[in-house]
Amino acid sequence: MIAYRFLLPAEEEMTEASLFYEAASTGLRSNFLDDVSRVIERLREHPYLGTDRRRES
Repeated sequence: MIAYRFLLPAEEEMTEASLFYEAASTGLRSNFLDDVSRVIERLREHPYLGTDRRRES
C-alpha cells in the first residue's frame, strides 16, 4: 500500500473543517474524519482511481 502524509496546511484545513462541522451539529466532526479516512484508504489501495489511464493519440 502507498504511504501518505498530510502537508501542514492540509492538516490545518482538515482540522478547521472538522471543527466547523462539529459546531454545526454534534457528531459531524467524527463523520467527516471517518469519511476522510475511508477516502485515504481507498486511494491507497487504488492509487489510479479517477485518473484517465488511456494513452493520448
